[in-house]
Amino acid sequence: MLKVTEMLTKYNHDKASGRKIKYIVIHWVGAASTAVNNGTYFQGGDRGASAHYFVNDTHIVKSVRERDIAWAVGSHGLLDQGSPYAKYGSSLFGRCTNQNSVSIEMCCKKNAKGKLYITEKTIKNTADLVQAIQKRLGIDDDHVIRHFDVNGKLCPYPYIEPPKWKVLHAKLTGQHQKIRAKGNLIVRKSSLLTSKRIGLLTKGKSYEIVKTNKKKSRGQLKDGGWITITNKYAERV
Repeated sequence: MLKVTEMLTKYNHDKASGRKIKYIVIHWVGAASTAVNNGTYFQGGDRGASAHYFVNDTHIVKSVRERDIAWAVGSHGLLDQGSPYAKYGSSLFGRCTNQNSVSIEMCCKKNAKGKLYITEKTIKNTADLVQAIQKRLGIDDDHVIRHFDVNGKLCPYPYIEPPKWKVLHAKLTGQHQKIRAKGNLIVRKSSLLTSKRIGLLTKGKSYEIVKTNKKKSRGQLKDGGWITITNKYAERV
């Protein structure tokens, strides 16, 4: 994991002590910038918002101490921002708050067509940070969520659609795997081998796993179905 660079801001957060952190909230900056750019920006004055960390390809910047309360998820976002999934946002509004969460902003780059994106290196660095916080504070994978889940804001924008979020969530929490089927694999509705058969995977093709059971013997595909992923039936690629 990258060394955390402290660029603490004196603005836009509340001092606290002894707070119980239950959630890690994932954001994207929404503009082409670096972690250091953002650290400098939020040190520069009253911005009306804040986050604990900013992450890019080369830096993890701490802007607000974890023990303090960042201003990151408190308002109720609009639900009509152009995504067919917007109406599903804010499912955790009132449960996840600024007071019980740590917010991590992933920094963006812009491609030749002007489209913002998040690099795989930034995702990897964010995953290292997420898993370190999870281990230190005892936060389970289900409590690693999006800003979208708190107040409906389309953030992080590239990962609002459920299949895309499932893959990102799996990467952030260390569950993501790519496997190749050694034979035709039966897809079932749940992780139980006795659950309803809902499909069949083709021998020799590769698939993404976004979640595993406790024994690591069954894996969930991004469309929701479950398959057996032991070495007898699948190989890692």
